Amino acid sequence: MPPKKGKKLKKKVKLQVPPQYEEQISKEPVSDPPTSQQSITSLPISVVEAALAVEESPEEDIVTFGAEALNRLLSMRHPQQIAADLTRSLSSLRQRLAQLEMEWLGFESSAVGSTYACRARDQKDKLEHEVRKTEKMTRHLILLGRVLDRIFELRTSVFDTERTAMEAEVEELTKRVEKNDEEIRSCYINRISLLHRYWVWRTLQELGDMTVGRTFAEELARGPRYRSIAIQNRILSDTLERQLEWLQRFLEKEEVFCGRVRQLERFVEEFTDMNDALEEVLTCRVCNLLFEDPVVFWPCGHSFCLQCFDSLSVAPSLFRCPLCGSMGSEGYVHNLLLSESVAKWMFKDACYADVHGALSLVRLHLSKFRRNIISSRMEQLEERLTAERGRELASDTLDDMDIVYRAY
Repeated sequence: MPPKKGKKLKKKVKLQVPPQYEEQISKEPVSDPPTSQQSITSLPISVVEAALAVEESPEEDIVTFGAEALNRLLSMRHPQQIAADLTRSLSSLRQRLAQLEMEWLGFESSAVGSTYACRARDQKDKLEHEVRKTEKMTRHLILLGRVLDRIFELRTSVFDTERTAMEAEVEELTKRVEKNDEEIRSCYINRISLLHRYWVWRTLQELGDMTVGRTFAEELARGPRYRSIAIQNRILSDTLERQLEWLQRFLEKEEVFCGRVRQLERFVEEFTDMNDALEEVLTCRVCNLLFEDPVVFWPCGHSFCLQCFDSLSVAPSLFRCPLCGSMGSEGYVHNLLLSESVAKWMFKDACYADVHGALSLVRLHLSKFRRNIISSRMEQLEERLTAERGRELASDTLDDMDIVYRAY
């Protein structure tokens, strides 16, 4: 095999060795593989000896191989098989060497075969050189096989150890992830629950009871509600003072209020009488309903509905008034003024139809706004206000204060 081919194989299998072996590798020459074994991969002796130092060196001096070179080395044929092939080739070379020695001895004894003897001697020298190289390569391959076995053992042990550790770590991480998921889920559920309860509490604290009282006294008892942007203190004494102030103002105007209510009652009664009188005037005496297209009978001047006027006929072209008994043949005239008055009265009656209902509600609640009831309510508020002011002055902290605030 040419030397260039051997160098090319050397570049393919490049190993990384510790510094203590680099000088030895650089000094030792590279041997070419035997010509008869072209399929055998040759490696430098120093590389093999450096690789064998794995078994004798401590852990920090272990020979480290490059990832690419190690993969190529592990993908080669097993060195033991290559060594067996070289052993068989070595036996055949030795047989051929024995034959050449016999031929050389035979040609050397005769004078004629001196040329053939020289040729046989040269072939013998070449075969001896090939035998030495093959023996050396066999030893190197055996050592390399031990190194590879050691590498396989280390890889298997490291793989098993790391695999066990990684499986334990993965299992631990899986448990932690499940635990974290459970904690996140429980925290999310608790947050939603707290938000629901917080918004209900905040609505009650900020807006209070939004229902409207049935009476003015119930609505007045609620007191003022403070609604402002920022932080606002709601102290009970302020609320009681405002309620007491309202009751005092209402007590001062109680007589005026009662007088206004009595005037309203008289007005409603007069309005009712007027309404009854108007309804009687605007009602037809024949059908007892409001006029519909009213007409005036001539000559008496009484008004009737147009349809009701036809029922007054007693003879052809002769009509008799049911109110005064007058008879005439002149007929009727349309009463446009009465028709317009009926239309306006119907509109106003529809607008003021609920006056009696409103007045009945005022009469119902009027008994609750009498002076004695308001005075008793004021006395109760004054007692509560005195007690609350004493409690506020006695306390040095804000623990007993009800503070409502908004966050914007």
